[in-house]
Amino acid sequence: MPRKPTSKRYAQAVFQLAQERDALDSWQGDLDSVLEKLGQEDLLNYLEAPQVGLSQKLTLVQQILPDMDDLLRNMVGLLTQRGAVRLLPEIVSHYRNLLDGHKGRERAEVITAVALNAKQEQSVKEYLASVLGKEIILHSRVDPEVVGGLIARVGDQIIDGSTRTRLQELRSKLALAG
Repeated sequence: MPRKPTSKRYAQAVFQLAQERDALDSWQGDLDSVLEKLGQEDLLNYLEAPQVGLSQKLTLVQQILPDMDDLLRNMVGLLTQRGAVRLLPEIVSHYRNLLDGHKGRERAEVITAVALNAKQEQSVKEYLASVLGKEIILHSRVDPEVVGGLIARVGDQIIDGSTRTRLQELRSKLALAG
């Protein structure tokens, strides 16, 4: 029984095609656009409905993505044909990761108790760039449970400089000392 292609394999194929066409960045934008246009639950249900004929589904894809590169539209058609159109968000995410790796970028999420201002974000970005040796694309969010300091997630690494964690570590040290 043949293995079902994964979102990662689709993303790698799309990335290779975009690279061959020297269109890596533009295809990222196109993939984001595809995701935005096809991300509605009703539309996804229609494209996966077994009672709807494939030709009707492909006609709809053509209508929704008329100005899209033919290869990307064909990929969406292939996903529709295979009943795998719900893989699109994962495909776009994997593609973005491949593009970031290719360009020497890393995405980082920084969690703080209060919103960072532009200068603070820039400082965090520069610090992470110096530690990792890569350009950093920073996304920050607020979580009051952090109490103070920050938590940075970069790939599978976590840098926890939160006050909450420091207090927990201090509590553990005091419990061992007492």
